[in-house]
Amino acid sequence: MEPYIEVKTEGTDGWHKLRSKGVGGSEVAAIMGISKWSTPIEVWLEKTGRSERKDISDNPNVHWGTVLESVVADEFARLHPEFKVEKLDVTLVAKDRPWAHANLDRKLTDEHGNHGVLEIKTARYDTDWKDGVPDYYLTQVTHYLSVTGWKFAYVAVLICGSDYREYRIERDEGDIRMVDAAVDDFWNNYVLTGAMPRLIGVAGENGPLAIAFGNGDAEVGMPDDVTEFDELVRRYKEAGEEIDRLKEQRAADGVALRNLVGKHKSVMSDVYKVTWRRGDKTRFDTRAFKRDNPELAKRYEVTKVSDGGIYVSEL
Repeated sequence: MEPYIEVKTEGTDGWHKLRSKGVGGSEVAAIMGISKWSTPIEVWLEKTGRSERKDISDNPNVHWGTVLESVVADEFARLHPEFKVEKLDVTLVAKDRPWAHANLDRKLTDEHGNHGVLEIKTARYDTDWKDGVPDYYLTQVTHYLSVTGWKFAYVAVLICGSDYREYRIERDEGDIRMVDAAVDDFWNNYVLTGAMPRLIGVAGENGPLAIAFGNGDAEVGMPDDVTEFDELVRRYKEAGEEIDRLKEQRAADGVALRNLVGKHKSVMSDVYKVTWRRGDKTRFDTRAFKRDNPELAKRYEVTKVSDGGIYVSEL
């Protein structure tokens, strides 16, 4: 008997409703703080209904990843006639941990009836793949093996549209315990309680924090730990001053490099190659559109809490 149940949803709304009731594989890296695209607080805001899930369907990388999924799956099937490769139109939900969900790209079955996961990826560059499957994808596959109870998985990736690679991953109980602990802790101690999860200290958390706390409505006095507060402000100010200095230096060096390239496209030494990209750029003039079409522009306005930045002043 399988350790999961199959749940079929009707339409996009049904899928989103089910998604809000658990943690999917693509969210595991985020809640563990190792995702390149999301953070624990962003997932928490969505799961607790404090914000809506980002619509990234019009992102070119996401679009082409979806289009090419079947192409990569077909190539894997061609290279591995020993497997039956199936697409599942269901969500797998762990029986003993119903908040653990899995939406597999493909299900594999060998000649002995053993099942495995096929996870399909596309990538623009091979930078993150030089040492094998990146950790932020390994956590996803590990989560799937936990939910399904299966013993193996393959990750097939198409890099730069022509570099096909695949990696076999064996079930590792130590990795599964680590991923399960992170998922269970996030769901039980933060989503169900409403307590905000730990911050990992990246710029991507600024907007989510603004959503979590809303618009500030009052000034307050001394924080509980004044020494820690003052030290944090001091480091923040010094880092900003150093960034400003480096920006000025970079700008000056950029001007000098452009001058060296001059009328050419690129200039090379034995060590470096510098290319100066120039050309006409067309952009949408939002200000002119609002001026000429005020009523139409108003129809498309949306209001949301956003991060306006931190400002430090001395008293």
